Amino acid sequence: MVIWMIWKNRNDGPWSGNRLLPQDLLITAESWLQEYHKWHKLGAKKSMKVQQKWRRPGVNWVKCNFDGVWIQQGSRGGFGAVQRDHMGEFVAAATGPLGWTCPSFHAKLCAAQQALLLAQAYCPAGKRISFKGDSSL
Repeated sequence: MVIWMIWKNRNDGPWSGNRLLPQDLLITAESWLQEYHKWHKLGAKKSMKVQQKWRRPGVNWVKCNFDGVWIQQGSRGGFGAVQRDHMGEFVAAATGPLGWTCPSFHAKLCAAQQALLLAQAYCPAGKRISFKGDSSL
């Protein structure tokens, strides 16, 4: 994977003018490998994923759902986070660009950070908060 990334970086340079730094090549290759293993587990049977439904937090709890995304072209990404109380009522939300990001794992970490900042600013006093993202950080 790393050798392919070096080759791709060398060949993309003259056409797009974008060349990654060596450390960025390794991070990107590692991220792609993690994504590959996430979706291509050895010996695992492919099955239809059951759609999950949002569940309310307990009384005196606020739930913060968050996600981050990375778009390879342009190395950019974004995040979103939303807080709801035990009745399912909206508390606060935040979205935004992540500027320079690399692999999706880093975008999800940045989204988790933004969710923490949102909770710090807008979680009602006396309430506990739980966080839920779509990946296993």
